[in-house]
Amino acid sequence: MLYTMGALSDVLNEQGFTTIADFICPTDNTRENFGKSIVIWLDTIKEGRFDDTNKLFVIPKEYDFKVTTQDAKKWALEISAKLLGENNG
Repeated sequence: MLYTMGALSDVLNEQGFTTIADFICPTDNTRENFGKSIVIWLDTIKEGRFDDTNKLFVIPKEYDFKVTTQDAKKWALEISAKLLGENNG
């Protein structure tokens, strides 16, 4: 599934569309499978509901954004402003 969604995103990007693929990628290897992408680390909970994923999880070494609260509107505005090069204030 991961490769299929990544491939679909690539095809749509080549056609001029912007795509967002939302996956839980608990390891560096799973994150690297997407190639060039924007990594948003949602660091808002202590543990997820799936124990096997919790055991695999490795804190990302590199990320573009680290979300630290569950205020979706705040983060959507901040991230979109940075991605679009707009001044948020």
